[in-house]
Amino acid sequence: MPSDVAPREATLRRSLAVGAWVLGSGGWAVLLYRFLFHAWPGSDHRFGDLYQRLNESLLILHGHDPYFVGAHISDNVPPAVSLLHLPLAELGRPWAGFVSVWLSCAAIAVICASALAAVAPVRRSTALVAMTALAPPAVGVLLYPGASALDAGQDQLWFMALVVVDLLVLSAARTGYLVGAVASLSLWPGIFVLGVVARARRSGLVRSIVGAVAVLAAGAVFSLSASWRYWTYLVPSGQISSRGVNSSASWPVEGFKGTWNLSLNGVLCRWPLGGPLATKAAWLIVALAVVAMAVAVAWGLWRLGLRVTPLAMLSIGAVEASPFAWDHHWVWVVLLLPFAAIECWREHRVLAVLLGLGILPFVRQLTRLLVAMGPKRHHALILDDPYNALMLNRYVLVGLVLLVAGAVVALAARRRSGSTAAG
Repeated sequence: MPSDVAPREATLRRSLAVGAWVLGSGGWAVLLYRFLFHAWPGSDHRFGDLYQRLNESLLILHGHDPYFVGAHISDNVPPAVSLLHLPLAELGRPWAGFVSVWLSCAAIAVICASALAAVAPVRRSTALVAMTALAPPAVGVLLYPGASALDAGQDQLWFMALVVVDLLVLSAARTGYLVGAVASLSLWPGIFVLGVVARARRSGLVRSIVGAVAVLAAGAVFSLSASWRYWTYLVPSGQISSRGVNSSASWPVEGFKGTWNLSLNGVLCRWPLGGPLATKAAWLIVALAVVAMAVAVAWGLWRLGLRVTPLAMLSIGAVEASPFAWDHHWVWVVLLLPFAAIECWREHRVLAVLLGLGILPFVRQLTRLLVAMGPKRHHALILDDPYNALMLNRYVLVGLVLLVAGAVVALAARRRSGSTAAG
């Protein structure tokens, strides 16, 4: 047999897998588009976040500053994100919506395939084909964060796919660029630089900085004035958080306590913790503590040889610590939980079970029934009712339970290694 047969077969297998991924995710995009939006190419009643990004892209393209003249006060993303959406803006709204669903379906398949190949003895090409066939409908129909991301035309799935590929697919010699780039696009994913450092130490950190600077430079080329305003005013003044809840106040408690805010700050601003704890200082203390805990737990789990579970812990810490987190931000957590459970099953059975059960609060059909059971007044949930408060805060509570469980595993392993060394 010629020596080049095996490489050619491998190349053919990868090419077929990529083709199946592109066509399969496109097929699911058509079906999900019709399922979620009841029309194709669609109406203008969905994709609120996407259409706002398209408006910002066109404003900058025509020399305007979206932070001054944008259609909504929630213009709170850097110009590089507007640049990223510019090709979709040129397509026009109906087709931009469809392409965003296609990109999200492709991203879901990549995320799940990368995680599966990292925790199971499966070829990446095989994992990609399998996850293209199974993951987009499961995430888009069964899970609230996935359906929310598709419904809003959100870019979180795209960003998550880049981070997961960087940390689970690329070699240690190339890791860092994508994480750095995403951190410049969405800020809080900068927590995953820790994963780069865990894999590649100083060289990985340098590559992350290079990726971040490249995106910053691209945004500055697109609009220097908008970039200057964003990075020198909106970020240091905290306006990116206030605008995220459609407010210009310095710390808009009324906006943060809305039922759509599924972060720790939302918990602090709502009953029963609202009032004295609904302050920026209280949020900052709690957020720093949660991030520190997530970083420590993730580092301890990396030392145990785990790859996906530490990423899930970092995701929990980052999303919970954000001033605001909508349903779609939680895709960073829920998409990793099943694969983290598989990874932990053999050596850390209790943690694996908790990770698996942690998926349940995100299941649309289940939580819709549970939320509907809550006490109401004039067909609206009574927010100061204990049951309703539990339902509203379910994501945050599950995240905290998983962080504590991860900490127990990491500490137990550290004590065992210390006892072994002492013995």
